[in-house]
Amino acid sequence: MERKPALFRFLVVFAVAAWMNAGAVGAATLEEVQACVSANSPQKTLRQSQTLIVSDRGGRERKLEMDFEWKRFSKEKSKSVLRVTSPPDMRGSAVLVIEKDGKASDIFSYLPELGKTRRLNSRSLSSSVFGSDFSSQDFDYMQNLLGGSDQKLLPDSEMNGRPVRVIESRTQGDAAGSYERVVTFIDADRCVLVRAEMRGDGDRILKTMTADPGKVIPRGDTWETREVRVEDPVRGTHSVIRTEDSETDIPIKDAVFTRGALERRGR
Repeated sequence: MERKPALFRFLVVFAVAAWMNAGAVGAATLEEVQACVSANSPQKTLRQSQTLIVSDRGGRERKLEMDFEWKRFSKEKSKSVLRVTSPPDMRGSAVLVIEKDGKASDIFSYLPELGKTRRLNSRSLSSSVFGSDFSSQDFDYMQNLLGGSDQKLLPDSEMNGRPVRVIESRTQGDAAGSYERVVTFIDADRCVLVRAEMRGDGDRILKTMTADPGKVIPRGDTWETREVRVEDPVRGTHSVIRTEDSETDIPIKDAVFTRGALERRGR
């Protein structure tokens, strides 16, 4: 199955309709869960203003303002750019993610002080993005929720008083990064992220990702998560990414999603 969204539009609509008719708390297949999550994605483009709050072990916070742009290209694949606009010492820093058919995404980073774009390898995928607890691998995960390979549906559970679907993802090869597997909890009714557990050797939790249930808002017939918190239990730190403003299906030029654009707009 292709990564998010992997089905033709009529299949997505059909699966979501079947989901709703069966009732959110009823049994669901992995394909139905994937289709329902995919239905929350914009059809063409997305542009957001975001705030990234980075907290160290001493409780000190650092805030970054960012622009996020996403666009669907051919064969249901997408490209996205996350770019820092403030503070001034980090303005122009950016991450570009390009989905690949049947392969791990290509991820590139740009830092103004280096003046050039570099492609991230499997080792650097787990490194910090903009000094936060989010890694490039984490950002790719959020953009392609349930988009990994080798997935299976685990027994349903409950969180925050709501039923959740539980999906285990294992990724092989260069896409694996620092995680052996990721366990994702999806709200059974809204089809949005509730929690994700990034696990390593010995099934140790390396990182958790939690969506604020009070910051899930309706967007037409779908739902959008406005705040996600990542915690690193090893370092004792956490970071929060908050969506301040969001626009869907607006014109965005293809040229925005290129390595050259990272460098031109970062200068």
